Amino acid sequence: MASNNVKLMMIVRVRTYRRWVDIAGGMLLSSA
Repeated sequence: MASNNVKLMMIVRVRTYRRWVDIAGGMLLSSA
């Protein structure tokens, strides 16, 4: 159970990180 919980947390973190990267990239492209 503990290992599955850690995996889930890592997946959520990666997804949110990618989402923020996409938002930042879109802002840079639109401002350029």
